[in-house]
Amino acid sequence: VPDAIPCHIQKTPVIIISVSLGLFFLFWATITQIRIGRGTPAPNVPTQKLVIIGPYRYTRNPIEFGALFYYFGFGMFFGTMHHGIICLILGFIIGSSYHKFIEEKELMLRFGEEYQQYKDSTPFLIPRFRKIS
Repeated sequence: VPDAIPCHIQKTPVIIISVSLGLFFLFWATITQIRIGRGTPAPNVPTQKLVIIGPYRYTRNPIEFGALFYYFGFGMFFGTMHHGIICLILGFIIGSSYHKFIEEKELMLRFGEEYQQYKDSTPFLIPRFRKIS
């Protein structure tokens, strides 16, 4: 009986949880955009309506939030936890830069005050889970 569990077996649960959580948020946000916003996450087929329910109730960028978990698990799958952290950081820098400097300006032009109110009340990336009243 080996004294230690091999490294690839030790990290497997973390990879599965991280990738699954990431895909959950990615799919939930995408389905919400299609059903409620009548559009997609793709800039060439944007939503026709500002989506502020579903995962968008908790964070303005649930797709990026999910992608960061996915990238972390992806990096760990092909390397170590350090690779996962590097993938997460790169995803955060690239994704957040795009959302802050490009997408938010475009949303302000399309939805105006409605988006400003949403932006003022909903966190950029880290979800704020509210009590259901």
